[in-house]
Amino acid sequence: MTRRAALVLAVGAAVALGVGYLRCGRGAPGAGSSSSAGAPVASSERPAGAARGARRDPMRLPRASIAGTITVADGGAAVAGALVCAAYAGAELTVEERRQPTCARSGADGGYQLDTLAPGAWNLTASADGRPPARWRGPLPELAPAVRVEAGEAKRGIDLVLRPGGVRVRGVVNDIGGGPIADAWVAVESTRVDDTAFHTRSGADGSFTAWLMPGDVRASATADGYAEGRGEGVAPTEQLEILLSPGATLAGVMVEAGTGTPVEGATVVAEGTWWEAGSTGSARTNERGEFRITGLQPGRYKPTAQAT
Repeated sequence: MTRRAALVLAVGAAVALGVGYLRCGRGAPGAGSSSSAGAPVASSERPAGAARGARRDPMRLPRASIAGTITVADGGAAVAGALVCAAYAGAELTVEERRQPTCARSGADGGYQLDTLAPGAWNLTASADGRPPARWRGPLPELAPAVRVEAGEAKRGIDLVLRPGGVRVRGVVNDIGGGPIADAWVAVESTRVDDTAFHTRSGADGSFTAWLMPGDVRASATADGYAEGRGEGVAPTEQLEILLSPGATLAGVMVEAGTGTPVEGATVVAEGTWWEAGSTGSARTNERGEFRITGLQPGRYKPTAQAT
């Protein structure tokens, strides 16, 4: 059974704030938009897919774990200190819930364990100094390139093997207005080999180091308070720069039309207009009906919602 719902949105960018209102549901009136230049604006149209039934929320289910061992192809020795990262590959989590990968370091025996994973499919990669990254692809990579875990499952034996031959890529993550950005998540991948990314974090001075096969590379970085930034270069290189711009935020409350009752567990999506090349973000409402979508590129956005 679906409910009529109303979204009350507050939208903002780095230097400009705006307020908009979006009402959804049959017969629900709506109007209003932001007049701030460059800030996202809300549409008065009924969002496509609103109140058609929300998907199951994986964040409410028991968490799963994945464990295995990291070794090298030339000799089979264990790799200590490798960074193993899992990135959500399904559609059940919102952008806010999957913005950052879940990562852990391998121990002296090469063993690793990733905990607190939501049930679903996860892309698994391993990164270590001096070697290009490796991605777990399974026995049938064309059919099942990701690791799937069920609620509460402890999956073991997910091993990854690192090859030799990596060359160094050094770079820095900077604020577009000047100054380094520390603790940014950085992913660097070859454009000619495959889509396996070397994951690392920027240091206090914004610097990072990755190891890949020689050739063209592309990099992306995310950090709290910023929209995603990208860079390109040729490996090996000592000067790959990624510039990040302050991200816009869209926040608000979703309530049931007519009663004002907060709607919990609804998914709110902010999709940028194609002609402005905006980004897309999504978030889930809490028990008070509140949601917050961060890291958006400045521009115009059309919010939509799904709820039961």
